[in-house]
Amino acid sequence: MEILSPKHRTMFSVLVGVFYALGSVASCGLAYAVRNWRMLIVASTLPLVGLVGLFPLMPESPRFNLSKRRFGKVTHFFRRAAKWNGRNFDKDCNDKLLQLFADLSTADHKVDNRSHQPSFRDLFTNKNLRWRTCVLITLSALVAIYYGGLGFLAPKLGNNPHLNVFLTNLVDLPASLLTQLGADRLGRRLMLTVNFIFGGLFCLASVFFPPTADSSYYPVLVLFLFARMFAVSSYTVEELVSCESFPTVLRGEGISLTNGVSGVVSNLGPMIVYLSVGTQWTSPMAWFGGITILGSGLVLFLPETVDLPLPETIEDVQPFAMLRSFDEFLAPVRRRRERSPETSAN
Repeated sequence: MEILSPKHRTMFSVLVGVFYALGSVASCGLAYAVRNWRMLIVASTLPLVGLVGLFPLMPESPRFNLSKRRFGKVTHFFRRAAKWNGRNFDKDCNDKLLQLFADLSTADHKVDNRSHQPSFRDLFTNKNLRWRTCVLITLSALVAIYYGGLGFLAPKLGNNPHLNVFLTNLVDLPASLLTQLGADRLGRRLMLTVNFIFGGLFCLASVFFPPTADSSYYPVLVLFLFARMFAVSSYTVEELVSCESFPTVLRGEGISLTNGVSGVVSNLGPMIVYLSVGTQWTSPMAWFGGITILGSGLVLFLPETVDLPLPETIEDVQPFAMLRSFDEFLAPVRRRRERSPETSAN
């Protein structure tokens, strides 16, 4: 994420979601073929051993190395990237990097930035970061409950549980397309709001179908799959906003905190499903619908990060403020329309 330009960040997140969806679909076929749970665990985890060999191929983020003033590693990264892409790392490129390093070193001498090393504590001591972190943690937790809970609800919908789970994972593919089409065009905030509202409506609509009637299965399955699609899109956009909101010097700590808390809170998702004994889908879907309404309210406190460069330092973080008007929601759409005629003319 940190080595991508603003226009490529959404595409990268979507590609990650696509491969995750393909892996989930493949796991359904594996579960259908291997019915012994012990052998299923072995078969599904054994390929992960091969991933250990990929760690040496993963470069450290040049933004992170630059923030730590590791200039040699930054130069090595760009030389290696130029070689991989068949480009020439000429004297002009090297001079630009040296000038950047000199400017940063000069700034460090003028302002003693080295006296305070950014740490995990800054996520809560800095005023802008404190409230931003709290909102992102809460939003991430709600999305995790909603997204994970729907995944656990799929086998309880009735009929063939393998087919239900397969369709649940297969719908991740159109969800990725939805994110690709909307996240940049509508902006992060409006896209999240659309996902929460429509996902909540589909969840709440399924409550009106009696769980005891066989004729309810297919309508509820369709509503469930649409809700799942918007949940997947919400998850992707929320992860994107988290990456774009924290500064480079604290991005690892911020994302680890939000993912760690949401991972613990996500256990409420299966609890909602399995403690709703006798209600089949009505009670869990009502809970998930209510969670999405709460999530749409939190979007009002998020910054709009589409097309913006990633913040590097704590000072670069946008001031924490609530959305004041509906025009701010539509600002990314308006900017994109204004750029369209210029692009056509060129």
